Amino acid sequence: MDGMAAALRNPPLADAIAAGLFGQVAMTLLHWSSRKSQKVVVDWRVLASQTDLEAFAHDTEHVKRQWQPCGTGLASAIVFSAALLATLPFLAARRLLDVSGYGADNAAGHACLARNAAVARCLPINGLPLVPR
Repeated sequence: MDGMAAALRNPPLADAIAAGLFGQVAMTLLHWSSRKSQKVVVDWRVLASQTDLEAFAHDTEHVKRQWQPCGTGLASAIVFSAALLATLPFLAARRLLDVSGYGADNAAGHACLARNAAVARCLPINGLPLVPR
């Protein structure tokens, strides 16, 4: 969460958003862990200024971690996230999933099938593998 908050505070990000076609993006944040553990921890927000980005960064740093032991449910996280994007309360020219985590799906999911289904719905996925310390 600290890395995400730092990225949101990076001034070139605000510049890139301002230079975009609409000058704003919408973002939400969810925590996920096992097959049955996905929770939205920061609701959808429009980010159009450094102030908006700072507020999202602050909330990202201060949200309580939501997780349940029982494995890594990457496929479930992708399915949940794709459904969440379908509830986006804004018009969007582009939608995508950014997923970070560590470990292979070991919670009876099929990450490749979930990814393929998301991509088939024109939802590209950016993946950030994390290495535990």
